[in-house]
Order: sequence, then C-alpha cells, then structure tokens
Amino acid sequence: MAILDRHEILFVDSQSYAVSGNTGGRMILLAWQFNQLQERDSLDKPVACEVVSYEQDNREIQIRLVTEFRQAMKLIKERYRNGLPVGNGFNIVQL
Repeated sequence: MAILDRHEILFVDSQSYAVSGNTGGRMILLAWQFNQLQERDSLDKPVACEVVSYEQDNREIQIRLVTEFRQAMKLIKERYRNGLPVGNGFNIVQL
C-alpha cells in the first residue's frame, strides 16, 4: 500500500499492524521524497528523489517497489488505452 502526495510517496506495510498506547496503524517502511520538483519534457524521463528508509536494510524492498511500481503504471496505461475504468479516486488526464 502507498500514500501519494505531491512531494512524497510513503510505502506502508499492508501485512502488519502496530499499536502504541491507544493508537494503532500500519507502519511506514520507506518513502520516496521529491524535494526538488523538476520540469520534464517527457513523462518517460526519470524523476530525482531521495529514498528514506524507516527500517534497517530495506534494500530488497526498494528493488521490489521499483519493479512493482513500473508494472502498476503499465497496467494503468493498458487499461486506460483499452477504455476500461482504472479505479476509484483518480483518473488519467491526457495532455
């Protein structure tokens, strides 16, 4: 699971739940922070970001996230091109 914001993407552990005092929730494992929003000529160009790890040795998680993020974007692109709804709460705007 992920929380998307203009300046960062927070990746949440969907398999575990933590409690501290009377408050509980999912743990943030890793964040991609976009401190310098740069203009690009193409959506295919890389975006500079800082990877912030909230756990020790999240290297394997980072590699998995990059792979799965790319696959998710391909799936959204295919669904959009085929005229299928992509999901609730967001849409793709053609420029």
